[in-house]
Amino acid sequence: MADTDKTPEIADINKQTIEIKRIDRPIKKADQKSNDAKANELALDLAIKTKIQKYLNLGVPKSDIALMIPGWNLNGHGEMAQQFLLLSGPGKDIDAEPEEKYDTSPVLPEDAWTGLFAKYRALVAGTTEASDNYHFGGFLTILGTTLKHNVSVYYAGRLYPNFYVCNIGRSGETRKTTAANRALRLCNKLNFSDDEESQPFQILYQIGSIEALYDSLNGKKRTRLIFYSELGSLMAKAQQSGTSNIITDLTNLWDVPDRMNPSTRHIKVNCEQPFVSILACSTLEWLYKYISLENIYSGFANRWNFLYGEPKGPMPNPPQVSDNDEKELLKDINQVRKWALSLPHEGVIGKSKEAEEMWEQFYIDYFNQQMTTTGMLPELMMRIPNFIWKIAMLYACQDCCATIRGKDLHRAIRVGKFLEQSIRAIFHGYANSEGRKKEERLIDYMKKKGALPYRDIYRALNMSSKELMDIAKPLAQAGVICFRKIGTKDGIILL
Repeated sequence: MADTDKTPEIADINKQTIEIKRIDRPIKKADQKSNDAKANELALDLAIKTKIQKYLNLGVPKSDIALMIPGWNLNGHGEMAQQFLLLSGPGKDIDAEPEEKYDTSPVLPEDAWTGLFAKYRALVAGTTEASDNYHFGGFLTILGTTLKHNVSVYYAGRLYPNFYVCNIGRSGETRKTTAANRALRLCNKLNFSDDEESQPFQILYQIGSIEALYDSLNGKKRTRLIFYSELGSLMAKAQQSGTSNIITDLTNLWDVPDRMNPSTRHIKVNCEQPFVSILACSTLEWLYKYISLENIYSGFANRWNFLYGEPKGPMPNPPQVSDNDEKELLKDINQVRKWALSLPHEGVIGKSKEAEEMWEQFYIDYFNQQMTTTGMLPELMMRIPNFIWKIAMLYACQDCCATIRGKDLHRAIRVGKFLEQSIRAIFHGYANSEGRKKEERLIDYMKKKGALPYRDIYRALNMSSKELMDIAKPLAQAGVICFRKIGTKDGIILL
C-alpha cells in the first residue's frame, strides 16, 4: 500500500543515536570514577545491542546491518557490535540465500509505448544512442509534471503524477544526460510562462539547500521540476551538516502534502500542495558511492524510479529533433492538459471494475513475493504498486479518459515488473561495490593503527592522496572518522 508499518519503524531506528547514559549507584567515593566508567561502558554495550536487535526484529538482513555499523559512533565498540551481530539469533542473512537470477539488461515491454509515449519515442529515439528506457523515464516525468495537481488517483491516499526518476548506466557513455535534455527541452516549451511574479512552474537545475526549494515553493500549488545531471551531487549535499535535512524533506514532498510551512533562514513560508518532481542521472559507481543503507531503509530510495539502460549502437551523425513532429506532440499534450483542467471532483481518476479485479490478482502475487524476498530489495520495491497506479493514470489521461481501464493497468503492471528488474540489475552489486570495499579497508586499518598522518595511510593502503580523501570525507561526515593534527601533520583519527 502507499505506506506500510515497516518504513516508519525503521526510520525511527535510523534516527536513534547511541548514547552513554550515566548509571548512579551508591558506592565508595574512592571507587566512584572507575565504577562509573564501567557502568557507562555496560550502558553503551546495551544501547548498541538494543539497536542491532531492533533491526533484526524488523527482518533487516545481518549483512546489511554489518554494513551500517561502521557508520555508527561507537566509541571503540565496533568489534563488540559485529561480534554480537554474528552471534545473535534469527535474522535473515542475504549472504546465506541462493543467488537470485535477474535480467542484467532489462528493457521496457513494447506495449509500454502507447499513445503519447509512442509519439515521444518516435520523436527522440533516433536522435541519440541513449536507451529508450531513459526516454520513457523522461517523458513520464514531463507528462506528469505538466498535468500536476489537475489529476490524481486514490490508492490508500491520493496519488499525484509526480515522479522521482533516475537514469542509471554503467558509465558516462550511455547518454543518460542527453536523453534527459530531450525531455527538459519539451518541458520548457510546454510550461513556458510570462508570469514572473507567481512562477507557477519552474525547472530548477539542482538546489543548494532545502530552504531554497521551500522559498521557491512558497505559495499555492507551485510546481517545480528539479534536474540533477548526477544524483551523487544531491546525496553528497545531504551528507553535509548544514544541508542534511534535504533527504527527509524531499521524502515528504514526494507525497504532495496539503501544506508545508517550515521556517527558512529568510522567512516562514507557506507551501500549499507543493508539487515536486525530480529527473536525475547517475553512473552505478556514483550511486554506490553516495547512497547509503539508511537512505534505502528509511524510505527515500524507494520513492525513486530507477531506470537502468544500455546504449544503442554507435550513431556518428545523429539528426536533430524534428521541429514539426515536436509541434504536433506539443499540441497533443496541450489538448490533454486542457481536458484535465475541466475535470470534476478535483480531477480524481476512477478505476474500472476490470482494472480493480486485475489489481487484486496482481497484488496478492506481489505481496507474497515481498514477504519471501530477502535483503534490501523489498525496501527498494515497496512503492512499485504506487508507481503502477500513477503510470496507469497517465495512460488513461493521455486518451482523455477519466477512468483507468483494464488495458491501462495491464500496461502499467508490465512497466512495474520492468522497474523490479531494473532495481535488481542496479543494486545487485551494491554491497560489494569497490567504494564500500575501500571504506572497509580504511576502517580496518585505522582500528589496528589508530591516529595516523595522511601520507602514512595512503601509502600503506596503496592508494593516491585523492583516493584517500574521496573515501575519508563521507566517513567523516557520517561521524566514523575525523580529521586532526597528528603532531605537525594533517591526519585521521577513528572515532
